[in-house]
Amino acid sequence: MDGHDADDPKQSTADMTVFVQNLLQQMQSRFQTMSDSIITKNILRGFSVLILLCPSNICFDS
Repeated sequence: MDGHDADDPKQSTADMTVFVQNLLQQMQSRFQTMSDSIITKNILRGFSVLILLCPSNICFDS
C-alpha cells in the first residue's frame, strides 16, 4: 500500500531510524527554543534589577 514491505526488517529498521532522527531533531529544536527564552528572561530580569538598584542612572555614568 505505502510501498514498504511490512515483513522486510531492513526497511522497518530504516523507517524507525528516520522516525527517531526526526523526533530527536524536533526535541532539540524545542529545547533550544526554551533555552533561548530562559536566557532572554534572565537577561531582562538582570537589567530590571540593575535599573532598580541604581538610582538616577549612577551606575551608567562614564
